[in-house]
Amino acid sequence: MWFLRDLKFNYLTFTVNMSCMILGTFLFLPLWGRLLDTIGNARTIRITALMCSLVPLPYLYATSPYAVWLFNFYSGVSWGGFNIANFNCLIRMTEKEKSDHYIAFAAATTAISTFVFSLLGGFLSTRLPVIFGWQLQSLFGMSSLMRIIVVLVLFRLFRDEKASATSAKAETSERVEVSSVT
Repeated sequence: MWFLRDLKFNYLTFTVNMSCMILGTFLFLPLWGRLLDTIGNARTIRITALMCSLVPLPYLYATSPYAVWLFNFYSGVSWGGFNIANFNCLIRMTEKEKSDHYIAFAAATTAISTFVFSLLGGFLSTRLPVIFGWQLQSLFGMSSLMRIIVVLVLFRLFRDEKASATSAKAETSERVEVSSVT
């Protein structure tokens, strides 16, 4: 573990570090809820996905426990927003009768992806070049780069449900006008 081995954190410092992530998630959930209600799931997912893609970048140079705590707080804020927006989007996209199946499938897919990419990260961590003093820092840089690419390429496919609803209403009203004229 990078925090204990390379940064020489003791267990209390490490525990505070993990607590900062939980605290960031917990404190910002009301803000994410209001933002979801205001701008919708798709926009919130885009914002939080970009925030999540930047999470590994500060670890390229941060070694102070206080800086790492701050970055873990930011990580909790980012991932908390992404998770709630993702869950809300999943709920809205699924049929009520089958929503539990889709949620279970999404959770299983997330768990399998986390497992596979954690194994890949562990494999690469000893084979990447050393930057800023540790091999893990090159993994952090590569992780952030790959996340940014995914956000820039794949997240363009998400449609905002409010924009879709507005265009659907406009299309319906056009059909009504056309049919009433004919």
